[in-house]
Amino acid sequence: MDVYEILKGFVQNIVIFSVLSAFCIHLLPDQRYQKYARFAMGLVYVCMIMDVVCTLFGGTVPVISF
Repeated sequence: MDVYEILKGFVQNIVIFSVLSAFCIHLLPDQRYQKYARFAMGLVYVCMIMDVVCTLFGGTVPVISF
């Protein structure tokens, strides 16, 4: 794959996830749940970034299967 295609897909995924996560944050019934939702979404962001970095450098992201 071309580097530009990888980065384009990464940016698209980040934008889509940002919009959906903001929508989900506003749907929460109480303010006290927001910190947990933001933490979980932050973990997803970290995983998305790790996936792109590993793809760019030719590695793979280890997958745990049960």
